[in-house]
Amino acid sequence: MTTTALLIIDPQIDFCSEHGRLPVKGACDDMLRLGQFIKDHHEDIDEIHVTMDMRHDYDIAFPSFWKDAYPGLAIRYDDVMEGRWLPASNDPEMLTIAKEYTKALEQLGKVLIIEPPHCIIGERGGNLDPVIMNALRYWETHRLCTVNNILKGMYPFVEHRGAFAQMVGGEPDWLNMERVSCCDRVIIAGEASSHCVRATIEQMYEQLADEFEAGKFIALMDCMSPMVTDALDFSESASKFFAEMEEKGLKLADTGAHSFYASPKPD
Repeated sequence: MTTTALLIIDPQIDFCSEHGRLPVKGACDDMLRLGQFIKDHHEDIDEIHVTMDMRHDYDIAFPSFWKDAYPGLAIRYDDVMEGRWLPASNDPEMLTIAKEYTKALEQLGKVLIIEPPHCIIGERGGNLDPVIMNALRYWETHRLCTVNNILKGMYPFVEHRGAFAQMVGGEPDWLNMERVSCCDRVIIAGEASSHCVRATIEQMYEQLADEFEAGKFIALMDCMSPMVTDALDFSESASKFFAEMEEKGLKLADTGAHSFYASPKPD
């Protein structure tokens, strides 16, 4: 019998509600479709894993860490070295952290983008979207098993977008990666497709490329949306990423298609 895991990335109120602190356009409808999908296919889904962003107000990606920073601001290594953007704290260790982190991001071809504070520990915005919470309760009580929650983002000096590793440094969460990937098929949904979903897929592909090529991983494209703001639009880069991943074996599907229930290709 083929076993199926559902991996949901950050289905939290701050991302999924239009009144959230960092709303993803389209996420509300994504969650409605995903919630119904879980209920409709609860007998087919053997495991559910849910990541949750859990942040402090004082965070290197939030304005509070920096002097006069604001959401949407890009801070590069040269900006810190030349004093254009500096930590709000006078603690020399914070300046060292800022230099090391922005340099590490630069070496990866990335840049620090300041975000509005979101998914703060203990605040409502960090809770699961009500539609998803209701669907998860339905699944647990009908399948008589529990959802595996994967918490991330609590270390304030490094971003933690993907489910299994920080942006730089630290040890990957091998235990949860193995737990998620142990099923024959892994269906992926959540927010945002351009950020945390993308980072999670990249982390899994780095370790499990052969299993992607075997058709094990499926992205539910109508249950995720890219981040789009007045200043930044990541829809094009997200589309390009998923097209590239499809060539590497990631299956792209939606909740109305049932063809992905076919078993993965044999070795």
